[in-house]
Amino acid sequence: MEDDSVDVGIVGYDRFLENRRGEDTLAVFPRLGFGGCSLVLAVPELWVDVSSVADLAEISVDFRTSGKDLRIATKFPKLVEQFLLDRGVNYFSLVPTSGALEVAPAMGSADMIADITETGTTLRENRLKIVHGGIVIRSQACFIVNKASVESDPTRLAAVRSMIDLIENNLRSEDLYQDAPATERL
Repeated sequence: MEDDSVDVGIVGYDRFLENRRGEDTLAVFPRLGFGGCSLVLAVPELWVDVSSVADLAEISVDFRTSGKDLRIATKFPKLVEQFLLDRGVNYFSLVPTSGALEVAPAMGSADMIADITETGTTLRENRLKIVHGGIVIRSQACFIVNKASVESDPTRLAAVRSMIDLIENNLRSEDLYQDAPATERL
């Protein structure tokens, strides 16, 4: 988007934050009300001594002491790295991965994962558990605008303003609809 190839878009807020390179792209509506999910840290269920992010900090030191780094498979290296460093997990390496991350620990390509989940079913099916305090970000669909490309063209700017008005009105009406008694919703 920041290469001026797109003026507006709807993406996951997690993707927006991970891929944002400059200040030209703005999340005008960071919460459109659909597509909800969370970026979480998950470890194998067999790691019975690891249940929190604080435990990850400790185990990362243990890994380092034995000459290794805690390997974390993820598609969100910027968000995960910042989250871990902010919480005192200092010794780890991120394993860029595409496809089904849930199998990375079982295949030995990573020790744990940081991935998107909505219900946690796929994590459980792959014998992974979310660590306490391990929600990196709660995300949903957001409306983004390339400010530089839109502001440079009055026609584009007018079209985007119309879109923003429509989205804003829709979001406002959703709030009113949810607040209305059930008999008035019919």
